[in-house]
Amino acid sequence: MATEFDRAILNPFGSEPQMKVIAISPEVLKPFANHPFKLYEGQRLNDFIQDIEEHGILSPVLVRKIDDEKYHYEILAGHNRVNAALELGLSTVPAIICIPKNDEEAMEIVIKTNFDQRSIKDFKASELANSLHMLNEAMKKKPGYRTDLQQSEDGSQSDNRSRTMHVIGEKYGLSQATIARYIRVAKLSKGLLECLDNKLIGLGVAEHLSYLRSSEQEIVKKLVEGKVKVDTQQAQELKKQSSDHELDEEEIKQVITPKAPPPKRKAIKIKESLLAKYFPDNQSPEEIEATIEKALELFRQQNPIGQQ
Repeated sequence: MATEFDRAILNPFGSEPQMKVIAISPEVLKPFANHPFKLYEGQRLNDFIQDIEEHGILSPVLVRKIDDEKYHYEILAGHNRVNAALELGLSTVPAIICIPKNDEEAMEIVIKTNFDQRSIKDFKASELANSLHMLNEAMKKKPGYRTDLQQSEDGSQSDNRSRTMHVIGEKYGLSQATIARYIRVAKLSKGLLECLDNKLIGLGVAEHLSYLRSSEQEIVKKLVEGKVKVDTQQAQELKKQSSDHELDEEEIKQVITPKAPPPKRKAIKIKESLLAKYFPDNQSPEEIEATIEKALELFRQQNPIGQQ
């Protein structure tokens, strides 16, 4: 039985489900354009290839037909399986042909299947940001859906929400404000998204930085990669100043690398033997302090700074 999430997102097989599995050469399968998820690489890819070699491809990939001279189908789900098949030289992979009505529905299939296969904790922040942004854009073009999910300046949420996003939030424990924040973060430069993935900046900081111009973001990225820390207050200040005029590197540095305050002068303690030498026992601390101050003023008059 289809879940509310499935009904809200897509019917990947068109009006009539076509669950027939066919064999397709991986050579004619084209990766999905603007695929928002990171594919396996390094040791993880090697382990996956070994698993495919030992057990085969147990779950069919999802594809759609395309008009292309080289490729006959576009991959909607199963990019890692296809890459492993190519590495192993497999002649075919099991596949199911989907019939999305348009590119927007195809995008929904790509994102929905990844969300179904993985825990939300497994996604990098950039993957969540890009996938939710792309899904939101796809939903805007779908009739019958309310789509304004962007967070307002005062942090409140518009009443005009996408039902699909609401269902995603319910399914994966993401508040509508968090989803809106990720959608906004997708406007970050690739470099700052990598900084977010590497935990050099936090999600709140990333959201404020997303309002900066690309040139300003590039400057911030270089500073962050150089171990400069940016907190939420500094990111807010950069956003505020950038709304007034384009910031140069020096202005950005003044915000996120403020000058350190001068070191505090260490307190000086006068030995009791020295006090006894110049002050009688019946003088109060206030009287002693006043006398020392007068003596120092006289010394400075006779020995100006720079003439010592």
